Amino acid sequence: MKVKQLMHKYHQLIVYAIFGTLATAVNFIVYIACTHIFSIYYVTSNIIAWVISVIFAFFTHKVCVFKKKNFEWRETSIEFIKFTNVRAISGAFETGALWWIVDHLNGNKFLTKFILSMVVVLCNYTLSKLFIFVEKEEEAHKSRKLNVQIK
Repeated sequence: MKVKQLMHKYHQLIVYAIFGTLATAVNFIVYIACTHIFSIYYVTSNIIAWVISVIFAFFTHKVCVFKKKNFEWRETSIEFIKFTNVRAISGAFETGALWWIVDHLNGNKFLTKFILSMVVVLCNYTLSKLFIFVEKEEEAHKSRKLNVQIK
């Protein structure tokens, strides 16, 4: 397959990886700032970092990854609620696992957070694609038609 075809085929995943990495960077920067600069307990720091990175991720994923152009209050609110609910589940998993591994298994809090973040990123992409930023039938039809024309 040519590079252009591969880029087109995996465009959404590539863009998600870029903005997912940025959201993870925001998460880590806030986490490190809270734990090292402000001396906030690492679990509380993780929650603060989660909130800020989820807000950042929602808007970047909606606009840049899933290319949603509808910003009507109702639709955006529904997407935001779904997004934060999914992220709350993955955030609770990450925070609980982080606490368990660090406090009970004497794991390194930064390495543990990094590994857990990678697992969470993969789960979040899948859930975002399947349940949050779902293509409406007409958008899917246009996308399929465009794919046929490119090939």
